[in-house]
Amino acid sequence: AALIVSPSQVAAFRLSRHFLLRRGPRSALASVVRDVCGVQAQVMSAARIALWARIAGLADEDIDRALEADRSLVRTWAVRGTVHILASEDLPLYIAVIKETIHRTFEAWLVRQGLHVSQIRALNEAIVEALSRGPCTRDEIVRHAGKSFPVKIRKWLASGWGGLLRPVCFEGRVCFGPSRGREVTFVRREQWLPDWRDIPYGEAGADLLRRYLRAYGPASLSDFSAWSGVPAKAATTFHDRLSSEVASVSIDGRMGLLLREDLDALRRARLDTPGVRLLPNFDGYLLGHRSKEHLVDSALYKQVYRKAGWISPVVLVDGRVAGVWSHARKGRTLQVRIDPFRRMSADVRRLVTDEAR
Repeated sequence: AALIVSPSQVAAFRLSRHFLLRRGPRSALASVVRDVCGVQAQVMSAARIALWARIAGLADEDIDRALEADRSLVRTWAVRGTVHILASEDLPLYIAVIKETIHRTFEAWLVRQGLHVSQIRALNEAIVEALSRGPCTRDEIVRHAGKSFPVKIRKWLASGWGGLLRPVCFEGRVCFGPSRGREVTFVRREQWLPDWRDIPYGEAGADLLRRYLRAYGPASLSDFSAWSGVPAKAATTFHDRLSSEVASVSIDGRMGLLLREDLDALRRARLDTPGVRLLPNFDGYLLGHRSKEHLVDSALYKQVYRKAGWISPVVLVDGRVAGVWSHARKGRTLQVRIDPFRRMSADVRRLVTDEAR
Protein backbone atom coordinates (compact mmCIF):
# COMPACT_ATOMS: atom_id res chain seq x y z
CA ALA A 1 0.00 0.00 0.00
CA ALA A 2 1.14 3.52 -0.74
CA LEU A 3 2.28 5.71 2.14
CA ILE A 4 -0.26 8.52 2.67
CA VAL A 5 1.27 11.90 3.59
CA SER A 6 0.16 15.52 3.76
CA PRO A 7 1.32 18.35 1.47
CA SER A 8 2.93 19.91 4.56
CA GLN A 9 5.06 16.79 5.13
CA VAL A 10 6.10 16.76 1.48
CA ALA A 11 7.04 20.45 1.61
CA ALA A 12 9.11 19.90 4.76
CA PHE A 13 10.89 16.94 3.18
CA ARG A 14 11.75 18.77 -0.03
CA LEU A 15 12.79 21.97 1.75
CA SER A 16 15.12 19.96 3.96
CA ARG A 17 16.68 18.21 0.97
CA HIS A 18 17.24 21.59 -0.69
CA PHE A 19 18.85 23.11 2.43
CA LEU A 20 16.03 25.65 2.59
CA LEU A 21 15.04 24.87 6.19
CA ARG A 22 18.60 24.84 7.52
CA ARG A 23 21.54 26.10 5.47
CA GLY A 24 24.51 23.83 4.88
CA PRO A 25 28.07 24.80 5.94
CA ARG A 26 30.48 26.66 3.64
CA SER A 27 32.80 23.65 3.75
CA ALA A 28 30.11 21.54 2.07
CA LEU A 29 29.58 23.72 -1.02
CA ALA A 30 30.21 20.96 -3.58
CA SER A 31 28.18 18.45 -1.55
CA VAL A 32 25.21 20.80 -1.41
CA VAL A 33 25.36 21.34 -5.17
CA ARG A 34 25.48 17.59 -5.65
CA ASP A 35 22.55 16.94 -3.28
CA VAL A 36 20.27 19.47 -5.02
CA CYS A 37 21.18 18.03 -8.46
CA GLY A 38 22.94 21.16 -9.65
CA VAL A 39 22.11 24.86 -9.69
CA GLN A 40 20.76 26.55 -12.81
CA ALA A 41 23.32 29.13 -13.88
CA GLN A 42 22.62 30.75 -17.24
CA VAL A 43 22.40 33.96 -15.13
CA MET A 44 25.43 33.67 -12.88
CA SER A 45 24.23 36.25 -10.34
CA ALA A 46 21.06 34.17 -9.85
CA ALA A 47 23.15 31.03 -9.33
CA ARG A 48 25.15 32.82 -6.64
CA ILE A 49 21.95 33.79 -4.79
CA ALA A 50 20.61 30.24 -5.12
CA LEU A 51 23.77 28.96 -3.43
CA TRP A 52 23.65 31.72 -0.79
CA ALA A 53 20.07 30.68 0.04
CA ARG A 54 21.33 27.17 0.84
CA ILE A 55 24.75 27.72 2.45
CA ALA A 56 25.49 29.66 5.63
CA GLY A 57 27.95 32.54 5.36
CA LEU A 58 28.70 31.90 1.69
CA ALA A 59 30.84 34.50 -0.07
CA ASP A 60 31.40 35.13 -3.77
CA GLU A 61 35.03 34.11 -3.28
CA ASP A 62 33.94 30.64 -2.14
CA ILE A 63 32.07 30.09 -5.41
CA ASP A 64 34.88 31.49 -7.57
CA ARG A 65 37.43 29.31 -5.77
CA ALA A 66 35.32 26.18 -6.26
CA LEU A 67 34.79 26.92 -9.97
CA GLU A 68 38.31 28.04 -10.90
CA ALA A 69 40.92 27.18 -8.26
CA ASP A 70 40.05 23.80 -6.76
CA ARG A 71 37.53 23.03 -9.56
CA SER A 72 35.22 21.08 -7.28
CA LEU A 73 32.38 22.73 -9.22
CA VAL A 74 31.95 23.02 -12.99
CA ARG A 75 29.63 25.09 -15.16
CA THR A 76 28.19 23.63 -18.35
CA TRP A 77 24.96 22.83 -20.20
CA ALA A 78 23.18 20.04 -18.36
CA VAL A 79 19.58 19.02 -17.56
CA ARG A 80 16.92 20.55 -19.81
CA GLY A 81 19.81 21.69 -22.01
CA THR A 82 20.32 24.71 -19.73
CA VAL A 83 23.49 26.00 -18.08
CA HIS A 84 24.04 24.56 -14.60
CA ILE A 85 26.70 24.45 -11.93
CA LEU A 86 27.40 20.82 -11.05
CA ALA A 87 29.71 19.04 -8.66
CA SER A 88 32.68 18.22 -10.90
CA GLU A 89 32.80 14.59 -9.79
CA ASP A 90 29.22 14.21 -11.08
CA LEU A 91 29.90 15.53 -14.58
CA PRO A 92 30.52 12.06 -16.11
CA LEU A 93 27.12 10.89 -14.84
CA TYR A 94 25.22 13.85 -16.32
CA ILE A 95 27.10 13.66 -19.61
CA ALA A 96 26.38 9.92 -19.94
CA VAL A 97 22.65 10.69 -19.87
CA ILE A 98 22.77 13.93 -21.86
CA LYS A 99 24.78 12.44 -24.74
CA GLU A 100 22.07 9.86 -25.42
CA THR A 101 19.03 12.11 -24.89
CA ILE A 102 19.26 15.91 -24.92
CA HIS A 103 22.27 15.93 -27.25
CA ARG A 104 20.50 13.81 -29.86
CA THR A 105 17.35 15.93 -29.65
CA PHE A 106 19.30 19.18 -30.01
CA GLU A 107 21.36 17.83 -32.91
CA ALA A 108 18.15 16.77 -34.70
CA TRP A 109 16.79 20.30 -34.17
CA LEU A 110 19.94 21.80 -35.71
CA VAL A 111 19.50 19.55 -38.74
CA ARG A 112 15.93 20.82 -39.13
CA GLN A 113 17.35 24.35 -39.13
CA GLY A 114 19.39 23.49 -42.21
CA LEU A 115 22.69 22.24 -40.81
CA HIS A 116 24.22 18.91 -41.78
CA VAL A 117 25.38 16.43 -39.16
CA SER A 118 28.79 16.44 -40.84
CA GLN A 119 29.02 20.22 -40.31
CA ILE A 120 28.15 19.89 -36.63
CA ARG A 121 30.75 17.15 -36.12
CA ALA A 122 33.40 19.09 -38.04
CA LEU A 123 32.70 22.21 -35.98
CA ASN A 124 33.01 20.19 -32.75
CA GLU A 125 36.48 19.07 -33.82
CA ALA A 126 37.44 22.63 -34.77
CA ILE A 127 36.31 23.92 -31.36
CA VAL A 128 38.31 21.28 -29.50
CA GLU A 129 41.35 22.09 -31.64
CA ALA A 130 40.96 25.84 -31.00
CA LEU A 131 40.88 25.20 -27.26
CA SER A 132 44.17 23.30 -27.38
CA ARG A 133 45.83 26.71 -26.92
CA GLY A 134 43.99 27.19 -23.61
CA PRO A 135 40.79 28.93 -22.44
CA CYS A 136 39.01 30.93 -25.16
CA THR A 137 36.08 33.35 -25.16
CA ARG A 138 33.23 32.90 -27.63
CA ASP A 139 34.75 35.52 -29.94
CA GLU A 140 38.10 33.76 -29.87
CA ILE A 141 36.46 30.43 -30.65
CA VAL A 142 34.64 32.02 -33.59
CA ARG A 143 37.90 33.52 -34.82
CA HIS A 144 39.92 30.31 -34.52
CA ALA A 145 37.35 27.56 -35.09
CA GLY A 146 34.72 29.23 -37.23
CA LYS A 147 36.85 30.76 -39.96
CA SER A 148 36.29 27.92 -42.45
CA PHE A 149 32.53 27.72 -41.86
CA PRO A 150 29.64 29.71 -43.42
CA VAL A 151 28.50 33.01 -41.87
CA LYS A 152 25.33 31.40 -40.44
CA ILE A 153 27.39 28.91 -38.46
CA ARG A 154 29.78 31.60 -37.21
CA LYS A 155 26.82 33.68 -35.97
CA TRP A 156 25.30 30.72 -34.15
CA LEU A 157 28.66 29.90 -32.64
CA ALA A 158 28.93 33.44 -31.26
CA SER A 159 25.39 33.44 -29.86
CA GLY A 160 25.04 34.05 -26.13
CA TRP A 161 22.34 31.35 -25.83
CA GLY A 162 24.91 28.68 -26.54
CA GLY A 163 24.10 27.89 -30.13
CA LEU A 164 26.72 25.64 -31.64
CA LEU A 165 28.81 25.43 -28.49
CA ARG A 166 26.22 23.18 -26.88
CA PRO A 167 26.81 19.96 -28.85
CA VAL A 168 30.49 19.68 -27.93
CA CYS A 169 29.61 20.44 -24.29
CA PHE A 170 26.81 17.85 -24.37
CA GLU A 171 29.49 15.35 -25.41
CA GLY A 172 31.55 16.25 -22.34
CA ARG A 173 34.53 17.41 -24.38
CA VAL A 174 34.24 21.11 -23.46
CA CYS A 175 32.98 23.02 -20.41
CA PHE A 176 33.07 26.56 -19.06
CA GLY A 177 36.49 27.74 -17.91
CA PRO A 178 37.78 30.70 -15.87
CA SER A 179 36.03 34.07 -16.14
CA ARG A 180 37.88 36.80 -17.96
CA GLY A 181 36.37 39.92 -16.48
CA ARG A 182 32.72 39.86 -17.56
CA GLU A 183 33.40 37.35 -20.33
CA VAL A 184 33.13 33.61 -19.95
CA THR A 185 35.69 31.27 -21.43
CA PHE A 186 35.55 27.65 -22.51
CA VAL A 187 38.12 24.92 -22.01
CA ARG A 188 38.83 21.38 -23.08
CA ARG A 189 37.33 19.23 -20.38
CA GLU A 190 40.25 16.79 -20.17
CA GLN A 191 42.62 19.69 -19.52
CA TRP A 192 40.37 21.38 -16.98
CA LEU A 193 39.00 18.24 -15.25
CA PRO A 194 41.34 15.36 -16.11
CA ASP A 195 39.76 12.85 -13.71
CA TRP A 196 37.08 10.99 -15.65
CA ARG A 197 35.20 7.71 -15.53
CA ASP A 198 32.90 6.69 -18.35
CA ILE A 199 29.55 5.52 -16.96
CA PRO A 200 27.19 3.27 -18.95
CA TYR A 201 24.06 5.09 -20.07
CA GLY A 202 21.54 2.86 -18.26
CA GLU A 203 23.49 2.97 -15.00
CA ALA A 204 23.86 6.74 -15.20
CA GLY A 205 20.17 7.24 -15.98
CA ALA A 206 19.06 5.13 -13.03
CA ASP A 207 21.43 7.04 -10.75
CA LEU A 208 20.19 10.40 -12.05
CA LEU A 209 16.60 9.35 -11.29
CA ARG A 210 17.72 8.17 -7.84
CA ARG A 211 19.33 11.54 -7.12
CA TYR A 212 16.30 13.41 -8.43
CA LEU A 213 13.91 11.51 -6.17
CA ARG A 214 16.22 12.08 -3.21
CA ALA A 215 15.99 15.85 -3.76
CA TYR A 216 12.55 16.35 -5.34
CA GLY A 217 10.49 13.32 -4.31
CA PRO A 218 7.77 12.34 -4.07
CA ALA A 219 7.50 12.89 -7.81
CA SER A 220 6.26 11.16 -10.95
CA LEU A 221 8.23 10.03 -13.98
CA SER A 222 6.51 12.86 -15.85
CA ASP A 223 7.99 15.28 -13.30
CA PHE A 224 11.42 13.72 -13.80
CA SER A 225 11.15 14.12 -17.58
CA ALA A 226 10.11 17.77 -17.22
CA TRP A 227 12.99 18.47 -14.84
CA SER A 228 15.68 16.58 -16.73
CA GLY A 229 14.65 16.98 -20.36
CA VAL A 230 14.89 13.20 -20.73
CA PRO A 231 12.16 11.62 -22.93
CA ALA A 232 9.38 9.70 -21.18
CA LYS A 233 10.50 6.37 -22.69
CA ALA A 234 14.01 6.80 -21.28
CA ALA A 235 12.59 7.80 -17.88
CA THR A 236 10.58 4.57 -17.82
CA THR A 237 13.70 2.56 -18.65
CA PHE A 238 15.59 4.21 -15.80
CA HIS A 239 12.70 3.48 -13.42
CA ASP A 240 12.66 -0.18 -14.44
CA ARG A 241 16.28 -0.50 -13.36
CA LEU A 242 15.45 1.23 -10.08
CA SER A 243 12.05 -0.32 -9.33
CA SER A 244 13.13 -2.36 -6.29
CA GLU A 245 14.40 0.85 -4.61
CA VAL A 246 11.23 2.89 -5.20
CA ALA A 247 7.90 3.07 -3.33
CA SER A 248 4.60 4.83 -4.05
CA VAL A 249 3.39 7.78 -1.98
CA SER A 250 -0.06 9.39 -1.98
CA ILE A 251 -0.40 13.16 -1.43
CA ASP A 252 -4.06 14.21 -1.36
CA GLY A 253 -4.83 11.36 -3.74
CA ARG A 254 -2.01 12.21 -6.17
CA MET A 255 0.59 9.50 -6.52
CA GLY A 256 4.34 10.02 -6.53
CA LEU A 257 7.51 7.97 -6.28
CA LEU A 258 10.04 8.07 -3.47
CA LEU A 259 13.12 6.06 -2.61
CA ARG A 260 12.26 3.42 0.00
CA GLU A 261 15.24 4.56 2.07
CA ASP A 262 13.56 7.99 2.41
CA LEU A 263 10.12 6.83 3.57
CA ASP A 264 10.91 7.25 7.27
CA ALA A 265 12.34 10.72 6.69
CA LEU A 266 9.14 11.71 4.84
CA ARG A 267 6.95 10.30 7.64
CA ARG A 268 8.86 12.37 10.22
CA ALA A 269 9.05 15.60 8.16
CA ARG A 270 7.43 18.60 9.85
CA LEU A 271 7.32 22.38 9.40
CA ASP A 272 7.76 23.43 13.03
CA THR A 273 8.67 27.08 12.47
CA PRO A 274 8.14 29.39 9.47
CA GLY A 275 10.75 28.69 6.80
CA VAL A 276 11.54 31.77 4.72
CA ARG A 277 13.96 32.22 1.81
CA LEU A 278 14.44 34.74 -0.96
CA LEU A 279 15.07 32.63 -4.06
CA PRO A 280 16.46 34.09 -7.30
CA ASN A 281 15.34 33.85 -10.92
CA PHE A 282 15.31 30.27 -12.21
CA ASP A 283 15.82 28.69 -8.80
CA GLY A 284 15.88 24.90 -9.09
CA TYR A 285 13.29 24.45 -6.34
CA LEU A 286 10.74 26.09 -8.67
CA LEU A 287 11.61 23.81 -11.61
CA GLY A 288 11.48 20.32 -10.12
CA HIS A 289 7.94 19.28 -11.12
CA ARG A 290 5.71 19.55 -14.16
CA SER A 291 2.72 20.93 -12.21
CA LYS A 292 3.34 23.98 -10.03
CA GLU A 293 0.14 23.75 -7.93
CA HIS A 294 2.13 22.84 -4.82
CA LEU A 295 4.13 26.07 -5.19
CA VAL A 296 1.76 28.80 -6.34
CA ASP A 297 -1.98 29.37 -6.77
CA SER A 298 -3.10 29.15 -10.40
CA ALA A 299 -4.36 32.76 -10.32
CA LEU A 300 -0.83 33.93 -9.47
CA TYR A 301 1.05 31.52 -11.74
CA LYS A 302 1.96 34.09 -14.40
CA GLN A 303 3.53 36.41 -11.83
CA VAL A 304 6.13 33.71 -11.19
CA TYR A 305 6.38 31.72 -14.44
CA ARG A 306 6.48 34.49 -17.01
CA LYS A 307 6.81 34.77 -20.79
CA ALA A 308 9.82 33.41 -22.71
CA GLY A 309 10.71 31.02 -19.87
CA TRP A 310 11.52 33.83 -17.42
CA ILE A 311 11.01 32.90 -13.76
CA SER A 312 10.68 35.61 -11.14
CA PRO A 313 12.70 35.85 -7.92
CA VAL A 314 10.30 34.66 -5.20
CA VAL A 315 9.66 34.85 -1.47
CA LEU A 316 9.33 31.25 -0.36
CA VAL A 317 7.41 30.62 2.87
CA ASP A 318 7.06 27.02 4.08
CA GLY A 319 7.66 25.74 0.57
CA ARG A 320 5.09 27.92 -1.21
CA VAL A 321 5.56 31.16 -3.11
CA ALA A 322 4.27 34.00 -0.95
CA GLY A 323 5.36 36.85 -3.21
CA VAL A 324 8.02 38.11 -5.58
CA TRP A 325 10.94 40.43 -4.95
CA SER A 326 13.32 42.70 -6.79
CA HIS A 327 16.29 44.89 -5.99
CA ALA A 328 17.74 48.20 -7.11
CA ARG A 329 20.89 50.11 -6.25
CA LYS A 330 20.36 53.38 -4.39
CA GLY A 331 23.69 55.14 -4.08
CA ARG A 332 25.87 52.89 -1.93
CA THR A 333 22.96 50.80 -0.70
CA LEU A 334 20.80 48.05 -2.16
CA GLN A 335 17.04 48.46 -1.92
CA VAL A 336 15.08 45.21 -1.81
CA ARG A 337 11.40 45.42 -2.70
CA ILE A 338 8.99 42.69 -1.60
CA ASP A 339 5.61 42.30 -3.33
CA PRO A 340 3.62 39.81 -1.22
CA PHE A 341 0.67 37.98 -2.71
CA ARG A 342 -1.28 38.38 0.53
CA ARG A 343 -0.79 39.87 3.98
CA MET A 344 2.18 38.36 5.83
CA SER A 345 2.24 37.70 9.56
CA ALA A 346 4.61 39.70 11.75
CA ASP A 347 6.88 36.64 12.19
CA VAL A 348 7.11 36.06 8.46
CA ARG A 349 7.75 39.76 7.77
CA ARG A 350 10.60 39.71 10.30
CA LEU A 351 12.14 36.64 8.66
CA VAL A 352 11.77 38.14 5.17
CA THR A 353 13.50 41.31 6.41
CA ASP A 354 16.32 39.23 7.88
CA GLU A 355 16.83 37.48 4.56
CA ALA A 356 16.76 40.77 2.66
CA ARG A 357 19.38 42.24 4.99
